[in-house]
Amino acid sequence: MKTRPEWKAYLSDALKEEFRHDMPAIERIFGRTLAKTLTIEELRVGNSALRDPALQAALRGQANARPSRETQKLLQTAAGQSFLTKLRASNTMLDPMLDEVMIELAPGALRRFADKVDADEAERRAAQAVK
Repeated sequence: MKTRPEWKAYLSDALKEEFRHDMPAIERIFGRTLAKTLTIEELRVGNSALRDPALQAALRGQANARPSRETQKLLQTAAGQSFLTKLRASNTMLDPMLDEVMIELAPGALRRFADKVDADEAERRAAQAVK
């Protein structure tokens, strides 16, 4: 299928726009997934632990980041250990969610992409007609 070089950028922009637009729905999907997987105690531990700036830095890949003592103690509890175990297996937990997210994102992203391509092609035809 023949495409134009700018279409890659159009698709990227369309996906970003649709992701921002669909964020409330994606958050609901993610929330339902967490609620099905984690206990109330694990959710409480996770919520508290993930507020720790050092833990956030560690999740972003900063090797030197050390969670606060309070967070470390929290993660050593039974609920904390269970939360960490489930977090380590997050691919198993999140894989089913990805289908739902794609179902949410794809139609709108494709419409946005098509609108960008249509506008570009209309502009291209109008410019050629002037020549």
